[in-house]
Amino acid sequence: MAERKPYRANRALASIKKLFAWCRDRGYIEHHPIDRLKPPGREIARDRILTDHELSALLAVAEKIESPFGPAIQLLILTAQRRGEIATMRWSDIDFNRAIWTVPADVAKNARVHEVPLSQPVLDLLVGLPRFDES
Repeated sequence: MAERKPYRANRALASIKKLFAWCRDRGYIEHHPIDRLKPPGREIARDRILTDHELSALLAVAEKIESPFGPAIQLLILTAQRRGEIATMRWSDIDFNRAIWTVPADVAKNARVHEVPLSQPVLDLLVGLPRFDES
C-alpha cells in the first residue's frame, strides 16, 4: 500500500488553483472552476529536530559544497533562520560593523523587520562569499 502524502496533494491543488486564477485574471476563462475546493489532506506539523551530532555532520558536509548551496546550508545551521530568509539575504541587509543581519519585513514570515545577531563564524563565511551587483 502506498504511503499517504497529504502535503503533496495539497501542494498540487494549490498550484492548480494558481493556474486557474492566472487564467481567469487574464481573461482566458470566465470562472475559476475549483476556487472553493478545500485541500484534500490534513497535514501534520513536523516535530523532528536534528541532533547535535547530525547538525555537526551536516555542517561538515556543507563546508565541502561549493557556492551557493554549501554556504546556504551553513547559514541555515549557524543562524537558525528560515530557508526563504537565507535565500533572499542581500549584502545591503548586513551590517558588518554591528554584526547584524536585518531581515526586511517583506521577507520575514511575520511581516515584521527582524534583526539577527551574526556570530563570528557567520561573518567569516559571509566575507568569503562572492559579491554580485544587486545580490
